[in-house]
Amino acid sequence: MGGLIRIRSKDQLNTILERNRDKLVVIYFESKHVTFGSTMATRYWKLAHANPEVVCTIVEATEAPEVAQHYGIRKFPSVKFIKEGLLKDGKVPEIIGYNKPALSAGIARYK
Repeated sequence: MGGLIRIRSKDQLNTILERNRDKLVVIYFESKHVTFGSTMATRYWKLAHANPEVVCTIVEATEAPEVAQHYGIRKFPSVKFIKEGLLKDGKVPEIIGYNKPALSAGIARYK
């Protein structure tokens, strides 16, 4: 697929998840109120283009608050990894805060 998909609603994200059950879907949550997240967003953009087999999405929390709320996002940036079989105790693997190495490692591990 390659590139980033901007998520604007929970319905849009649900459609993407349904259509890509067999692929890793990464949800990157950001907030325009957190400025240092832009460095991580740049890294995420590069990873998205370098891993076309991974579905990379981005959610701006003030534009799609129901999505951030659904996933319990309270800190930015945060990343969720979604793939069939990744659920552990009802929770998906995640990264909270600015952690570029963990983002790269997560994509490599789960794709």
